[in-house]
Amino acid sequence: MNYRQYNAETDFEAIKQIYKEIGWVKSELGDRIEFFFSESRTIVADLNNSPESAVVSSLGHMRYLEEELEFSSVDAVTTSLIARRQKLAANLTAAKIALDAQDGAEICGLGMFEQGFYNQLGFGTGPYEHKLFISPSSINVDLDPNPPIRLKGSDYEIIHKSLVNRRRQHGSLNLPISSTRLELMIEEDTMGFGYMDGSNDLTHHVMLFGTSTENGPYQIMWTCFRDKTQFLELMALVKSFGDQVHLVTMLEPPNVNMQDLLIKPFAHQLMTSKSEFQNCNQANAFWQLRILDLEKCLSKTHIPNPGIKFNVEIHDPISKHLDDDHWSWKGINGQFIVSVGEESNVKKGYQQNLPVLKCSIGAFTRLWMGILPATSLCMTDDFSGDHQLIRDLDDVFRLPTPRIDWVL
Repeated sequence: MNYRQYNAETDFEAIKQIYKEIGWVKSELGDRIEFFFSESRTIVADLNNSPESAVVSSLGHMRYLEEELEFSSVDAVTTSLIARRQKLAANLTAAKIALDAQDGAEICGLGMFEQGFYNQLGFGTGPYEHKLFISPSSINVDLDPNPPIRLKGSDYEIIHKSLVNRRRQHGSLNLPISSTRLELMIEEDTMGFGYMDGSNDLTHHVMLFGTSTENGPYQIMWTCFRDKTQFLELMALVKSFGDQVHLVTMLEPPNVNMQDLLIKPFAHQLMTSKSEFQNCNQANAFWQLRILDLEKCLSKTHIPNPGIKFNVEIHDPISKHLDDDHWSWKGINGQFIVSVGEESNVKKGYQQNLPVLKCSIGAFTRLWMGILPATSLCMTDDFSGDHQLIRDLDDVFRLPTPRIDWVL
C-alpha cells in the first residue's frame, strides 16, 4: 500500500466529503475542522487519484506511575464508502503507527469502534470505564458553589491549559491543544462552567453538551480539577442543575467512587427504570493501548516490589502490515530477557534457567500497564506461562488501574 502526507490545499475537500458521507460531521461543521488535519499528523491513501482513506495522529504524553511516556494518539481512522474491504484502514493505520514509532513515540493508544479490529495491530483493551446516569439532585454534597464563569468553545486555550494542569494519575494523558479544540467544536451546544483564581488561571471546570433539551439529559464531557475542594465544588455545581435537569451522564473521575456521593442510588435506579431519565451505571472498555518501544517503556518502569526476571517470547501482529524494506520499525517480535523492579530493563535474547512467558504485544502491554493481572490474561488473552511465573507476575505488577482521563 502506498501512502502520502496530507496536503491541506488539495485534500481537504475530499476528506470532508468522506467525513460527511459516513456521518462523522454535519455539513456546516466541515470547514471549521480543517485545522484538525493540518495541525495533526495526517496521512492518506489514494484510489483513482483521490484520497479515500485518512489516518490522523497526534503526539502527547501518558503517565506511567511517576514517569512520562511519549504517547502517540491515533485520533481518527476514516475510509470512504467506496473504498471498503480494501484493507486500507488497517494498512494505513499500521503505517501511521510505524511513522510515529520511528519519530520517538514509546506507546500508542486509540479509542476503538468495536472490540477486535485493532487487536490485529497489536492493541490490548483497556480497563472498564464507568459511565454514570444520575439525577443531579441525588448528589450528596452539602455546600453552596460559588457562581462560576461561562465557558464556550472559543475558550479552548484556557480550557486546554486547565486540563494539562489537572490532577493526574497513572495512565492519564495530555494531548495537544488541537485535541481539546476539536472536542469543543464537534457538538453545537457545548458549554461549560469554571472557576478562575486570582491570577486569572482556570483552576477547575466542567464541560457539557445536550443543553438544547430543557430537562436533559446533559452529557458531561469531562470534569477537570486539581484537588478535593475543587472537585466537590464542581459536584455541588452539577447538583444545583437539579431544579430543572433530571439527568446528567458522566464518566466517573479517576480514583473516585461516585456512589459514595449519591443519595439512595439503588432507589433512584428502581424508580427511574425504563424511563427517559433512568439512573444507572454502565461499564465499558472503549480504549486500547500498545507498547511501541519496549526498551524505553521498561527503563521507565520503577516498581517497589521484589524484582522478577524472566524470558518473554513476544509476537506482534502489526508486522504483517509492514512487510517491506521501507520500515525501520516493524513491531516488537522475538525473544527478550526482562527484569522488573526498582530499576527495570529488557534486552534481546534468551537466558537458560529463567521461566518463559509467551504472549502478544497487546497482552504484554495490558500486564505492564496494570490493566489486568497475569492470571486474568491467561484466561482471556494471548498469554501463557508456567503456574509459578504467572503468580509471581501477579505479585510484581500491582499497579493502580490506569485511567486516561481524556477524550479518545
